[in-house]
Amino acid sequence: MLALSQLLDFVESVVPYVKENEYLTAMNLLKTLNDNKQTGETQTIIQIIEVMRTRIERDPIIQQHAKRVKMKVKAIAEHKTDGEKLAKGWECCGKCNRLVRDLRIHQFSDVCKRTNDTKKLSAISSSFKTDDKMILVLKIRAWACKNKWRGSHIVKYYA
Repeated sequence: MLALSQLLDFVESVVPYVKENEYLTAMNLLKTLNDNKQTGETQTIIQIIEVMRTRIERDPIIQQHAKRVKMKVKAIAEHKTDGEKLAKGWECCGKCNRLVRDLRIHQFSDVCKRTNDTKKLSAISSSFKTDDKMILVLKIRAWACKNKWRGSHIVKYYA
C-alpha cells in the first residue's frame, strides 16, 4: 500500500509535464492497481507497473534530465587559462574574439554569429550599449522567419 501511495505521489508531481490524457491513463492504471490489491493478481499488477515505467522512461523531459545527469561536471582545476589554451594550439576567432579549439566548427555556432552581429552593430553605432538595438534586430529576424521571408521575397518589396 505504501508503494502504491508513493507511486500516486510521483504521478501527481509530474502532472505539469505530461499531457492530460497520459495523466488520466496513469490514474486509471493506479485505480486498477488499487482494485487488484485485494484479489492478489500480482501478475496483472506487475504488468501495469511495467507499462507505467516504460511510459515514464519514454517521456522526452525525463530523457532530457537523464542525459543531464550523465554529463561530466568540470572541476575548477580543469579550467585552463588563456595562455595554456594558446600553448596547446587553440586559435582566436576573428569574428567574435574567443579562444577556440576548432575554428571551422566554432564559426558556424550561434555564439559566434551573435557575437559577430553585436560587434558589427557596436561598430556602426555611436554607443557601446547596443542591447536595445540588438533586440530589435532579433525581433525583425524572428518575424522574417515566422513569415518565411527569405532571398528574393525581400528584394521585390525593397527594390
